[in-house]
Amino acid sequence: MPELYYTLFATLLDSSSDNIIVTDSEHCITQAGNGFLRFVGEEREALLGRPCYEYVLMEDVTDIEQALTEDKAWQGQLLLKDSCRNTILHEVMLRRIDVAGEVHQLWVMRPMESAGEVIEKYLQYDTLTGLPNRSLFIDRVEQAMINSQRQNKSVAILSLGIDGFSRINEGLGHDFGDRVLKEMGQRLQLTLRNNDSIARMGGDQFDCVVVMSSSNDGVIVTEKLLRTLKQPFDLDGQDINLTASIGISVYPSDGSDVGILIQQAESAMRHCKRTGGDSYQFFSHKMHDLAKRRIDVENGLRHALEQQEFVLYYQPKVDVKSGRIVGAEA
Repeated sequence: MPELYYTLFATLLDSSSDNIIVTDSEHCITQAGNGFLRFVGEEREALLGRPCYEYVLMEDVTDIEQALTEDKAWQGQLLLKDSCRNTILHEVMLRRIDVAGEVHQLWVMRPMESAGEVIEKYLQYDTLTGLPNRSLFIDRVEQAMINSQRQNKSVAILSLGIDGFSRINEGLGHDFGDRVLKEMGQRLQLTLRNNDSIARMGGDQFDCVVVMSSSNDGVIVTEKLLRTLKQPFDLDGQDINLTASIGISVYPSDGSDVGILIQQAESAMRHCKRTGGDSYQFFSHKMHDLAKRRIDVENGLRHALEQQEFVLYYQPKVDVKSGRIVGAEA
Protein backbone atom coordinates (compact mmCIF):
# COMPACT_ATOMS: atom_id res chain seq x y z
CA MET A 1 0.00 0.00 0.00
CA PRO A 2 2.78 2.58 0.79
CA GLU A 3 4.25 1.83 -2.65
CA LEU A 4 0.86 2.57 -4.26
CA TYR A 5 0.61 5.87 -2.35
CA TYR A 6 4.12 6.78 -3.46
CA THR A 7 3.26 6.07 -7.11
CA LEU A 8 0.08 8.16 -6.92
CA PHE A 9 1.93 10.99 -5.20
CA ALA A 10 4.71 10.96 -7.80
CA THR A 11 2.11 11.06 -10.59
CA LEU A 12 0.35 14.06 -9.03
CA LEU A 13 3.72 15.74 -8.46
CA ASP A 14 4.69 15.44 -12.11
CA SER A 15 1.29 16.33 -13.61
CA SER A 16 0.80 19.57 -11.64
CA SER A 17 1.48 22.89 -13.36
CA ASP A 18 2.69 24.33 -10.03
CA ASN A 19 6.33 24.27 -8.94
CA ILE A 20 6.40 21.51 -6.29
CA ILE A 21 9.27 20.03 -4.29
CA VAL A 22 9.65 17.86 -1.19
CA THR A 23 12.50 18.54 1.24
CA ASP A 24 13.87 16.63 4.23
CA SER A 25 14.52 17.91 7.76
CA GLU A 26 17.74 19.58 6.50
CA HIS A 27 15.78 21.33 3.74
CA CYS A 28 17.46 19.32 1.02
CA ILE A 29 15.35 18.36 -1.99
CA THR A 30 14.21 14.74 -2.00
CA GLN A 31 11.56 14.97 -4.76
CA ALA A 32 10.71 17.52 -7.45
CA GLY A 33 7.83 17.79 -9.91
CA ASN A 34 8.30 18.30 -13.61
CA GLY A 35 7.04 21.87 -13.34
CA PHE A 36 9.82 22.79 -10.91
CA LEU A 37 12.45 21.01 -13.04
CA ARG A 38 11.39 23.01 -16.09
CA PHE A 39 11.33 26.25 -14.11
CA VAL A 40 14.89 25.93 -12.75
CA GLY A 41 16.25 24.19 -15.86
CA GLU A 42 17.76 21.22 -14.00
CA GLU A 43 17.72 17.47 -14.44
CA ARG A 44 16.13 15.52 -11.62
CA GLU A 45 19.34 13.62 -10.73
CA ALA A 46 21.34 16.84 -10.45
CA LEU A 47 18.70 18.47 -8.27
CA LEU A 48 18.06 15.82 -5.63
CA GLY A 49 20.00 16.28 -2.41
CA ARG A 50 20.70 19.97 -2.98
CA PRO A 51 19.50 22.61 -0.47
CA CYS A 52 16.24 24.20 -1.56
CA TYR A 53 17.68 27.61 -0.60
CA GLU A 54 19.73 27.54 -3.80
CA TYR A 55 16.45 28.14 -5.61
CA VAL A 56 14.07 29.53 -2.98
CA LEU A 57 15.29 32.86 -1.56
CA MET A 58 14.47 33.46 2.09
CA GLU A 59 16.05 36.07 4.37
CA ASP A 60 14.21 35.09 7.55
CA VAL A 61 12.98 31.54 8.12
CA THR A 62 11.84 32.04 11.72
CA ASP A 63 8.11 32.11 10.92
CA ILE A 64 8.45 29.12 8.60
CA GLU A 65 10.40 27.04 11.12
CA GLN A 66 7.92 27.88 13.88
CA ALA A 67 4.95 26.88 11.73
CA LEU A 68 6.58 23.57 10.77
CA THR A 69 7.54 22.84 14.39
CA GLU A 70 3.92 23.37 15.45
CA ASP A 71 2.76 21.16 12.54
CA LYS A 72 0.97 24.06 10.87
CA ALA A 73 0.91 25.09 7.23
CA TRP A 74 2.79 28.22 6.23
CA GLN A 75 1.62 30.43 3.39
CA GLY A 76 3.31 33.50 1.97
CA GLN A 77 5.28 34.97 -0.91
CA LEU A 78 8.86 34.03 -1.80
CA LEU A 79 11.24 34.61 -4.68
CA LEU A 80 12.41 31.67 -6.83
CA LYS A 81 15.32 31.65 -9.28
CA ASP A 82 14.42 30.41 -12.74
CA SER A 83 16.66 28.76 -15.33
CA CYS A 84 18.03 32.18 -16.39
CA ARG A 85 18.72 33.09 -12.75
CA ASN A 86 15.94 35.65 -12.78
CA THR A 87 13.92 35.96 -9.57
CA ILE A 88 10.16 35.41 -9.89
CA LEU A 89 7.71 36.11 -7.07
CA HIS A 90 5.68 33.03 -6.06
CA GLU A 91 2.74 32.33 -3.79
CA VAL A 92 4.02 29.51 -1.56
CA MET A 93 2.18 26.95 0.57
CA LEU A 94 4.49 24.94 2.83
CA ARG A 95 3.31 22.00 4.96
CA ARG A 96 5.04 19.44 7.13
CA ILE A 97 4.43 15.80 6.21
CA ASP A 98 5.54 12.64 8.03
CA VAL A 99 6.59 9.73 5.82
CA ALA A 100 7.59 6.42 7.47
CA GLY A 101 8.59 8.22 10.66
CA GLU A 102 10.66 10.84 8.84
CA VAL A 103 9.78 14.54 8.70
CA HIS A 104 9.55 16.16 5.27
CA GLN A 105 8.22 19.45 3.92
CA LEU A 106 5.93 19.80 0.92
CA TRP A 107 6.45 23.03 -1.04
CA VAL A 108 3.71 24.07 -3.48
CA MET A 109 4.74 27.24 -5.34
CA ARG A 110 2.75 29.16 -7.96
CA PRO A 111 4.13 32.13 -9.95
CA MET A 112 2.33 35.37 -9.24
CA GLU A 113 1.22 37.67 -12.03
CA SER A 114 3.53 40.59 -12.64
CA ALA A 115 2.18 44.12 -12.48
CA GLY A 116 2.40 44.29 -16.27
CA GLU A 117 0.39 41.07 -16.64
CA VAL A 118 -2.26 42.35 -14.23
CA ILE A 119 -2.57 45.62 -16.16
CA GLU A 120 -2.69 43.80 -19.50
CA LYS A 121 -5.42 41.50 -18.20
CA TYR A 122 -7.37 44.49 -16.88
CA LEU A 123 -7.12 46.26 -20.24
CA GLN A 124 -8.10 43.25 -22.35
CA TYR A 125 -10.63 41.33 -20.25
CA ASP A 126 -14.02 42.16 -18.81
CA THR A 127 -13.76 42.37 -15.01
CA LEU A 128 -17.23 40.91 -14.39
CA THR A 129 -17.26 37.85 -16.66
CA GLY A 130 -13.55 37.30 -17.31
CA LEU A 131 -14.28 37.24 -21.03
CA PRO A 132 -12.32 39.31 -23.57
CA ASN A 133 -13.48 42.91 -23.84
CA ARG A 134 -14.10 44.97 -26.98
CA SER A 135 -10.41 45.80 -27.47
CA LEU A 136 -9.25 42.17 -27.41
CA PHE A 137 -12.27 41.09 -29.46
CA ILE A 138 -11.28 43.45 -32.27
CA ASP A 139 -7.79 41.88 -32.29
CA ARG A 140 -9.29 38.39 -32.50
CA VAL A 141 -11.62 39.38 -35.34
CA GLU A 142 -8.67 40.83 -37.26
CA GLN A 143 -6.69 37.63 -36.72
CA ALA A 144 -9.65 35.50 -37.83
CA MET A 145 -9.98 37.60 -40.98
CA ILE A 146 -6.28 37.18 -41.80
CA ASN A 147 -6.48 33.41 -41.30
CA SER A 148 -9.68 33.14 -43.34
CA GLN A 149 -8.00 34.87 -46.29
CA ARG A 150 -5.33 32.18 -46.36
CA GLN A 151 -7.92 29.41 -46.16
CA ASN A 152 -10.50 31.05 -48.46
CA LYS A 153 -13.16 31.07 -45.72
CA SER A 154 -15.69 33.59 -44.44
CA VAL A 155 -16.00 35.04 -40.93
CA ALA A 156 -19.29 35.80 -39.17
CA ILE A 157 -19.61 38.46 -36.48
CA LEU A 158 -22.52 37.74 -34.11
CA SER A 159 -23.81 40.51 -31.87
CA LEU A 160 -26.05 39.14 -29.10
CA GLY A 161 -28.27 41.30 -26.90
CA ILE A 162 -30.64 40.09 -24.18
CA ASP A 163 -34.29 40.97 -24.74
CA GLY A 164 -35.64 43.15 -21.94
CA PHE A 165 -32.63 42.65 -19.65
CA SER A 166 -33.27 46.02 -17.98
CA ARG A 167 -36.31 44.44 -16.28
CA ILE A 168 -34.01 42.13 -14.32
CA ASN A 169 -31.89 45.03 -13.07
CA GLU A 170 -34.98 47.05 -12.19
CA GLY A 171 -36.90 44.19 -10.57
CA LEU A 172 -34.17 42.16 -8.88
CA GLY A 173 -31.29 44.63 -8.54
CA HIS A 174 -28.00 45.18 -10.36
CA ASP A 175 -26.08 42.66 -8.24
CA PHE A 176 -28.49 39.93 -9.29
CA GLY A 177 -28.25 41.13 -12.87
CA ASP A 178 -24.46 40.87 -12.72
CA ARG A 179 -24.73 37.26 -11.55
CA VAL A 180 -26.99 36.50 -14.50
CA LEU A 181 -24.45 38.06 -16.87
CA LYS A 182 -21.60 35.98 -15.39
CA GLU A 183 -23.63 32.78 -15.72
CA MET A 184 -24.64 33.78 -19.22
CA GLY A 185 -21.03 34.40 -20.27
CA GLN A 186 -19.97 30.96 -19.04
CA ARG A 187 -22.88 29.27 -20.78
CA LEU A 188 -22.25 31.02 -24.09
CA GLN A 189 -18.54 30.23 -23.96
CA LEU A 190 -19.24 26.53 -23.43
CA THR A 191 -21.66 26.55 -26.39
CA LEU A 192 -19.11 27.86 -28.88
CA ARG A 193 -16.64 25.72 -30.80
CA ASN A 194 -12.96 25.73 -29.84
CA ASN A 195 -11.93 28.00 -32.71
CA ASP A 196 -14.68 30.57 -32.06
CA SER A 197 -14.27 33.55 -29.70
CA ILE A 198 -16.70 35.46 -27.50
CA ALA A 199 -16.42 38.83 -25.76
CA ARG A 200 -18.54 40.98 -23.51
CA MET A 201 -18.90 44.30 -25.29
CA GLY A 202 -20.68 46.04 -22.42
CA GLY A 203 -24.03 45.86 -20.64
CA ASP A 204 -25.95 42.77 -21.80
CA GLN A 205 -24.19 42.59 -25.17
CA PHE A 206 -21.94 39.68 -26.09
CA ASP A 207 -20.24 39.41 -29.50
CA CYS A 208 -18.82 36.27 -31.13
CA VAL A 209 -16.51 35.68 -34.06
CA VAL A 210 -17.17 32.49 -36.01
CA VAL A 211 -14.88 31.17 -38.74
CA MET A 212 -17.16 29.54 -41.31
CA SER A 213 -16.06 26.38 -43.10
CA SER A 214 -19.47 26.27 -44.81
CA SER A 215 -22.00 28.97 -45.61
CA ASN A 216 -24.45 27.92 -42.87
CA ASP A 217 -21.94 27.68 -39.98
CA GLY A 218 -22.94 31.12 -38.73
CA VAL A 219 -26.61 30.14 -38.59
CA ILE A 220 -25.84 26.83 -36.88
CA VAL A 221 -23.84 28.56 -34.12
CA THR A 222 -26.45 31.32 -33.79
CA GLU A 223 -29.31 28.86 -33.31
CA LYS A 224 -27.28 26.93 -30.72
CA LEU A 225 -26.72 30.15 -28.77
CA LEU A 226 -30.43 31.00 -28.85
CA ARG A 227 -31.36 27.51 -27.64
CA THR A 228 -28.77 27.69 -24.87
CA LEU A 229 -30.14 30.96 -23.51
CA LYS A 230 -33.70 29.66 -23.49
CA GLN A 231 -32.74 27.18 -20.76
CA PRO A 232 -33.73 28.78 -17.41
CA PHE A 233 -31.01 30.28 -15.22
CA ASP A 234 -31.37 28.93 -11.69
CA LEU A 235 -30.09 31.51 -9.20
CA ASP A 236 -30.96 31.20 -5.51
CA GLY A 237 -33.73 28.79 -6.41
CA GLN A 238 -35.29 31.29 -8.79
CA ASP A 239 -35.70 30.45 -12.46
CA ILE A 240 -34.80 33.31 -14.80
CA ASN A 241 -36.05 32.87 -18.37
CA LEU A 242 -34.32 34.89 -21.06
CA THR A 243 -34.38 35.28 -24.81
CA ALA A 244 -31.91 37.05 -27.05
CA SER A 245 -31.66 38.88 -30.34
CA ILE A 246 -28.62 38.23 -32.54
CA GLY A 247 -27.39 40.33 -35.44
CA ILE A 248 -24.97 38.88 -37.99
CA SER A 249 -22.50 40.48 -40.38
CA VAL A 250 -20.19 38.50 -42.65
CA TYR A 251 -16.65 39.11 -43.88
CA PRO A 252 -15.89 39.66 -46.73
CA SER A 253 -19.41 40.05 -48.24
CA ASP A 254 -20.39 42.91 -45.86
CA GLY A 255 -17.00 44.60 -45.90
CA SER A 256 -13.43 44.33 -44.65
CA ASP A 257 -13.29 46.97 -41.90
CA VAL A 258 -13.53 45.38 -38.44
CA GLY A 259 -15.18 48.38 -36.82
CA ILE A 260 -17.84 48.61 -39.55
CA LEU A 261 -18.51 44.85 -39.44
CA ILE A 262 -19.11 45.00 -35.67
CA GLN A 263 -21.31 48.07 -36.14
CA GLN A 264 -23.32 46.24 -38.82
CA ALA A 265 -23.88 43.21 -36.57
CA GLU A 266 -24.99 45.50 -33.73
CA SER A 267 -27.37 47.33 -36.07
CA ALA A 268 -28.91 44.02 -37.16
CA MET A 269 -29.26 42.97 -33.51
CA ARG A 270 -31.11 46.19 -32.62
CA HIS A 271 -33.39 45.75 -35.65
CA CYS A 272 -34.13 42.21 -34.46
CA LYS A 273 -35.07 43.53 -31.00
CA ARG A 274 -37.46 46.10 -32.51
CA THR A 275 -39.26 43.36 -34.43
CA GLY A 276 -39.93 41.21 -31.35
CA GLY A 277 -36.61 39.59 -30.43
CA ASP A 278 -35.91 35.91 -29.72
CA SER A 279 -34.47 35.53 -33.20
CA TYR A 280 -31.56 36.50 -35.45
CA GLN A 281 -31.15 38.87 -38.36
CA PHE A 282 -28.47 39.21 -41.04
CA PHE A 283 -27.29 42.72 -41.74
CA SER A 284 -28.57 44.37 -44.93
CA HIS A 285 -27.72 47.76 -46.41
CA LYS A 286 -31.44 48.60 -46.53
CA MET A 287 -31.49 48.18 -42.76
CA HIS A 288 -28.53 50.54 -42.52
CA ASP A 289 -30.25 53.14 -44.73
CA LEU A 290 -33.42 53.01 -42.58
CA ALA A 291 -31.40 53.44 -39.38
CA LYS A 292 -29.48 56.37 -40.89
CA ARG A 293 -32.70 58.01 -42.08
CA ARG A 294 -34.19 57.65 -38.59
CA ILE A 295 -31.14 59.30 -37.05
CA ASP A 296 -31.26 62.12 -39.60
CA VAL A 297 -34.93 62.78 -38.83
CA GLU A 298 -34.33 62.78 -35.06
CA ASN A 299 -31.38 65.14 -35.42
CA GLY A 300 -33.40 67.41 -37.71
CA LEU A 301 -36.28 67.58 -35.23
CA ARG A 302 -33.93 68.31 -32.34
CA HIS A 303 -32.22 71.08 -34.31
CA ALA A 304 -35.58 72.59 -35.32
CA LEU A 305 -36.69 72.71 -31.66
CA GLU A 306 -33.47 74.40 -30.60
CA GLN A 307 -33.75 76.99 -33.38
CA GLN A 308 -37.51 77.52 -32.77
CA GLU A 309 -38.24 76.66 -36.37
CA PHE A 310 -41.62 75.04 -35.68
CA VAL A 311 -44.67 77.15 -36.60
CA LEU A 312 -48.16 76.31 -35.41
CA TYR A 313 -50.95 76.62 -37.99
CA TYR A 314 -54.68 76.51 -37.22
CA GLN A 315 -57.30 75.10 -39.55
CA PRO A 316 -60.77 76.65 -39.37
CA LYS A 317 -63.82 74.55 -38.58
CA VAL A 318 -66.74 75.66 -40.78
CA ASP A 319 -70.45 75.07 -40.27
CA VAL A 320 -71.58 73.38 -43.47
CA LYS A 321 -75.13 74.82 -43.39
CA SER A 322 -74.32 78.45 -42.62
CA GLY A 323 -70.80 78.65 -43.96
CA ARG A 324 -69.70 80.39 -40.76
CA ILE A 325 -66.37 79.65 -39.01
CA VAL A 326 -67.27 78.12 -35.67
CA GLY A 327 -63.84 77.13 -34.39
CA ALA A 328 -60.30 76.08 -35.24
CA GLU A 329 -58.07 73.09 -34.77
CA ALA A 330 -54.30 72.70 -34.84
